[in-house]
Amino acid sequence: MLENLRGLRDTLQYQDTANRAEGIAAHSEALGEKQKALKYREGVTVGATNTLILLAVLEKRVGLNLGTQDVYINVVGGLRITGTAADLPIVLAVVSSFKDLSMDEHTVVMGEVGLTGDIRRVPQARRRLKEAAKMGFTRFIVPRGNMSELKQDDFPDCRIIPVSSIREAITAAFSS
Repeated sequence: MLENLRGLRDTLQYQDTANRAEGIAAHSEALGEKQKALKYREGVTVGATNTLILLAVLEKRVGLNLGTQDVYINVVGGLRITGTAADLPIVLAVVSSFKDLSMDEHTVVMGEVGLTGDIRRVPQARRRLKEAAKMGFTRFIVPRGNMSELKQDDFPDCRIIPVSSIREAITAAFSS
């Protein structure tokens, strides 16, 4: 993330748990009482509306059944995310937690996620990658639309992986 033109190393946290209200509703229904279970989805430092949209895109485009999960998203340190460049990192954090997969710790991810699951370009991608490389990151998953401003020669010790869709990003993030 670029804050006041300085790179910040953010850690995005995501947690999903089986929905407690779902279990209560099933139990109540077994007793003959009809009760509607509500899912809890919260983005503590990420907008709640954006969180709902990203979860809906994951369910529709990737087939993750998140409807039975309570969802909590947080950025360590309490920073607030206002730009769309964090959409793809949020999506990959959800996939990581839900499927219990790990991503290489030297990876930086950026990209706006569209409703069709497409990955859109982000502003200042070159600058973001330069800052991340200074911090020791060596693997970058970026929107294919940003590749015209990114030259592999500018990042000789790094690997730049362009992606166009959520599915491509998931494959890139969780393969060696």
